[in-house]
Amino acid sequence: MADDYERYLADIEAFADFFGVDSKQRKSLDWFKSNIQYIYRRGDINRTDLLTEAKEEKIPEDGRPGKLYMFRYVPKGKDTLPYWDKFPLVMSMTYKRKEMLGLNLHYLPPKYRLVLFDKLLRVVNDKTMGDKARILATYDIMKSSSKYRFFRPCIKKYLRVKMKSPLVIVPPKYWNIAVNMPTEMFIKASRNKVWRDSINKIR
Repeated sequence: MADDYERYLADIEAFADFFGVDSKQRKSLDWFKSNIQYIYRRGDINRTDLLTEAKEEKIPEDGRPGKLYMFRYVPKGKDTLPYWDKFPLVMSMTYKRKEMLGLNLHYLPPKYRLVLFDKLLRVVNDKTMGDKARILATYDIMKSSSKYRFFRPCIKKYLRVKMKSPLVIVPPKYWNIAVNMPTEMFIKASRNKVWRDSINKIR
């Protein structure tokens, strides 16, 4: 896990060095570094506590639809899946007692990811990108409109008992840089392999 964390820090710094960052962007990069540390070094969630929380009828603040989240994840079928993302970046669509359905943007290569996210930002409820901003596109809306076709390989279901860290909400003011950040961590396949498969699903 320490190696994963160090790789993330190196990728973030490489991103900053390549593109160049101003003081405002540096602040957002520092936010990502500190929260990656939080996710990777906190340790696994207590399974009993999570199951207890999952029995609550009220949907907690975390996981609410239209928000962007980071977390650490190990899927139930990790041994049989062809590949999976250990560190998803997910726009939540539904958050139920036992699972979250959402778009993991890491499954798209960067240029496709930006196209999709640009479409999503057109249906944000707060154009000032304040803390209450949410993306209002639902699964039904995206499924019925060709302009959202890039969402297809991103739609994923995440079991709450398999989330190995708390959900970390990405503030709306950092969404654009979050989408560009090289924080995907695919297990059992390279990012290029995953992205090729995703493009084939779009065509």
